[in-house]
Amino acid sequence: MAMGVLVLVHRRPKSVGVVFLVGVLVSFTVPGYITHQHKLHPVLPGKLSEAKFLTMYEPWIRRIYLPSYANTGCYLYGVIAGYLYHRTKNYKMQLERFWLYRMINAYVTPVLVAVTVSSFLCALYRNIIGIFVAVCFLRSIDKSPGTLRSILSSKLLTTLGKLTYSAYVLHDVVMRFLLLRENFNSVINVQKFIAWVYIVTGVAFAGGLVVFLAIEQPMIQLIKPYISRVCPVRVKAKQK
Repeated sequence: MAMGVLVLVHRRPKSVGVVFLVGVLVSFTVPGYITHQHKLHPVLPGKLSEAKFLTMYEPWIRRIYLPSYANTGCYLYGVIAGYLYHRTKNYKMQLERFWLYRMINAYVTPVLVAVTVSSFLCALYRNIIGIFVAVCFLRSIDKSPGTLRSILSSKLLTTLGKLTYSAYVLHDVVMRFLLLRENFNSVINVQKFIAWVYIVTGVAFAGGLVVFLAIEQPMIQLIKPYISRVCPVRVKAKQK
């Protein structure tokens, strides 16, 4: 999906706003439709990742948690952030010229404080943290990297970040296999829970390392020439 969006944006640069707007609307519409269609409560106090194990065999949980189209926004917002970073760094796009950025930049911090104090369970609280981090990311684009950013952008930590993401994706699969092996009436004590945490973490990182070395890196090298042909990078000559 991300590759398709990037190719579309590259082919039609004047329509980038419409493309991202439609994508954001779809990312809100799909889970909203599922919630309405199955008559679910719009606000779930616990995280969906915690509640899925109690309802993992219910039909509606398969429509919300399993399909990738239900969490399209998670991937789309990363694409938008990368696009803004690229345009700002390489084409000197002025974020301050856009009223939406100015408004969010001005109000996100007070709203974060107000929402955090007033409610810890509402949906806005969960979303405002992501918006706050995103705005902080945009603020740091034009600033020269400090010590922390230089360390985080090092080759070691960026590689570790990719490996950690692979482990994050796989940990859910590992937990499902562990649960399938357990009896329904089995008792979970503290020692068993702690052992599961270490087992899931170790197996997920081992599987993530295999995915990173055997799938992600070879695929990047394989499709990189094709991406370069489809979306050639236009480097402007520096003025002397």
